[in-house]
Amino acid sequence: MGDGVQLFVSFALPQDLAPPTEVFRYSDALHTRGAPFEDLGPLQVVPVTYESFGPPLFDLEADGPPSPCEREIDAVLRCDVTSSVTAALASGRDRAQFRLRFERAGGRR
Repeated sequence: MGDGVQLFVSFALPQDLAPPTEVFRYSDALHTRGAPFEDLGPLQVVPVTYESFGPPLFDLEADGPPSPCEREIDAVLRCDVTSSVTAALASGRDRAQFRLRFERAGGRR
């Protein structure tokens, strides 16, 4: 693996947080014209657990199945991080961690 672009996200969870039914992360930093990433498949949230950032993370096994990210309106991306938060709470961790990546790595042209 190790191909393609991956974005790693880690955030603290409030103490005594009850298990949520739904958790979404939003970004309004999405600006594209047309469908330049169409051949990469959908953008996904993949739950992972890591201590420090570095090259080995790109091949890190997922802690669970991927969840979809969807474009809501022109520049808003909505990602379902429910499984990442729920898994972190169930394991007693104080952080939720995941990576964003497309379903398929880009081909070389």
